[in-house]
Amino acid sequence: MLFRSYINITDSLSALAMVGTPSASGQTSTGYKVVLSTATCSTESSYSASVPSGSAFASLNGDYKVCVELSDDSGNKAYGASPVIHVDTTAPSFTSLALGTDTIDGYLSISEHQATTALAGSLVATGYDLAEYAVATNATTCNGSLSYGAMPLGNDSGISVQGTSYKVCVKLTDTAGNTPAYGASGAFIALLTAPSCSSVALTNAASDGFRSEEHTS
Repeated sequence: MLFRSYINITDSLSALAMVGTPSASGQTSTGYKVVLSTATCSTESSYSASVPSGSAFASLNGDYKVCVELSDDSGNKAYGASPVIHVDTTAPSFTSLALGTDTIDGYLSISEHQATTALAGSLVATGYDLAEYAVATNATTCNGSLSYGAMPLGNDSGISVQGTSYKVCVKLTDTAGNTPAYGASGAFIALLTAPSCSSVALTNAASDGFRSEEHTS
């Protein structure tokens, strides 16, 4: 009877019916009513002949069902219900993503790039069921074009260019299929090459390679 078990923001704006024709017989009229999933259909009143569309759920959030009242010409009645409909008309929303233990200072060193420590820390967000992550350069826009997955670690192969500024992108989705939300951590710079010294030049009195007595006291 039910087309789908979730109704999201887009569905709640739809004029399409959210339930199909009841599998029943003997009735001469059918009434419908959207109720909480815990409600008892036989004690409900004010049934409507109109099949509930998505817009019937526009102001709702939570678990609901569609009750059906079947009547015949003698006034006999029978009741049925759809499976539970999970209504989620609130899209995910991103607030912040903290940097991780090794990147909180704004840098990722050689040793930190060899570690398996999470690049990002605490996520502050609402309305999501799944958070997925991706490493990107700081100039990259966090959107659906990236490949998201588990929290990236310090040794992530996507960090490879010395002196480049990176960040961790996050994609937030919910089970109802509302529009994903995207966000990012602060930036950190990859310092993957240690300082090196090729020579130290002599200067002033030492530039000729000798030290005279007048410079010894």
